[in-house]
Amino acid sequence: MDFSKLKQHVITGFQLQPHLYSRIKGMARSSHVIEVENQVIEQDISVTLGEPVSKGNAIYPAADSKYYKATNLNVPARAANLITLEDGVLDQAIKATGIKRITVSGAVFTVGAYVWLSDGSLSINVTTVLEVIAQGDIVQCLGKADSATTFIPNINFPDVYFY
Repeated sequence: MDFSKLKQHVITGFQLQPHLYSRIKGMARSSHVIEVENQVIEQDISVTLGEPVSKGNAIYPAADSKYYKATNLNVPARAANLITLEDGVLDQAIKATGIKRITVSGAVFTVGAYVWLSDGSLSINVTTVLEVIAQGDIVQCLGKADSATTFIPNINFPDVYFY
């Protein structure tokens, strides 16, 4: 890679990654972004599913190394760390991301509103309406809607609701 085209103020994945590994105890973010001459290069990852999912579902890794739909319900609650880029079925390998703009079919987002992890009672488990939750459920912001059906992921750590 020709590093001469990188802007001086841009931190690349190559510079940041070793520092992140030590801070988060070896658990690396699943996607990398590098800005070169105002172009963003995005890397998606391949994950194996433990259940059927739809494009735009928030997912999390389980102990069996497969990914499942995340939920905000205390059953127990499962926080998301990736968003699916395509539909998939049990044991299928699909692409997922933590940074790339995603279109969610069936979504009715409020433009400019935050996108939240939902209870998963519908085929999609993301919403711009913060649901009424019970003690022990989690509140997790997944990004921001930029149209009625698309959002830009910016997955945050979840908070547990105790009130």
